[in-house]
Amino acid sequence: MSRMVKREIIMKLRNSMTTRILLFCMMTFVLAAMSCPASAQSVGSRIGTDIHEQLDANLDKVLDLVQASGMKWIRADFNWINLNNQYGVFNWTAPDQMISKATARGIKVYPTLFGTPQWATDGAMWNGVPRNTSDWTNFVTAAVNRYPQVTTWGIWNEPNLSQFWSGTRQQYIDNILKPASDAIHAANPNAKAVGPELAHLVSADWDDWLNDVLDQAGDKIDILSHHSYGTNTKINQNLEGYNIIFFHQDGLKDVLQENNWNKPVWLTETGWMSDDYGLQGQADNYTTMLNQWMTNDPNRNWLDKIFFFDMQPSPPGDGYSILDGAMNCKPAYFALKDFISAHTVPEPATGLLTLLFAGVYLGGGRSGRRITTRTAPGTK
Repeated sequence: MSRMVKREIIMKLRNSMTTRILLFCMMTFVLAAMSCPASAQSVGSRIGTDIHEQLDANLDKVLDLVQASGMKWIRADFNWINLNNQYGVFNWTAPDQMISKATARGIKVYPTLFGTPQWATDGAMWNGVPRNTSDWTNFVTAAVNRYPQVTTWGIWNEPNLSQFWSGTRQQYIDNILKPASDAIHAANPNAKAVGPELAHLVSADWDDWLNDVLDQAGDKIDILSHHSYGTNTKINQNLEGYNIIFFHQDGLKDVLQENNWNKPVWLTETGWMSDDYGLQGQADNYTTMLNQWMTNDPNRNWLDKIFFFDMQPSPPGDGYSILDGAMNCKPAYFALKDFISAHTVPEPATGLLTLLFAGVYLGGGRSGRRITTRTAPGTK
């Protein structure tokens, strides 16, 4: 065999090997991109804000500001008393607009269903025990059926406070929580029942309430929700517990561990009044909490989402909100936006993936091939 023929064979082998190496590298890159978890894309997917019912002309501005902040969630009040204020009559005008406009902006809606209409109770309007459980579940079913794109539904608001629930703990479990969860799952098997939305107050027996709810209806809850206010130190103590000399005061995490809870946990209300802390103090509290709970601390990653109370002013004033009465952004809004921007990871490339390998030389052989492949639609 001549030297020239040998050289030609060697060059072909080298080029063939180079192509295989490049293809292997390319496929490794594609598979790595496809395996990136969605949760790593943006901290904004773990943060939301409360916008209440938002019946006024500010809806578009509020949603534009939510979108611009990087938050991916809003919590909304779906008040039974307003949406079904006559037996058999529903008015979906406000939530229709809210959900349509939020969805168009890539914002997910988490509605909380609560607030008894007068026609449905022998007690007080708003916090009264429903006369017939079927009236309550008819409302729940109607809401879930109307909005199949909504996949998380809160079951009542702070039932351990008398201004929201005048019935007993047992009545909440038996007449509100369990039947609503069943109604949600029956209307949309993909939907999640969220609760019990307890206010973290010792005076309101939050821990006894939570123990009873988890003991009797833990299997009815897909995502556990909780509310906590105060200084950042106090909120951390409420969530994690704390030691006093030889005594440990249980926090939310302790009660969940004692009940073997292994499903998601959302803090669906927390916040600070600018009236109490000042405008900059309110902003500093946002920054502190976000840095403590939304930066993948392995000891705190059990808290999946935080919803701040609230976005825009609600009666009697604008203390908690991060917009003022003129709908201008307070410093807390910019603190939230800056944090999300600084902690957002670009999404992996999808669709057409082109890798250009040019000028690769191996002992005189060269591969300058353009190799193109497509990832599966929607994969990341």
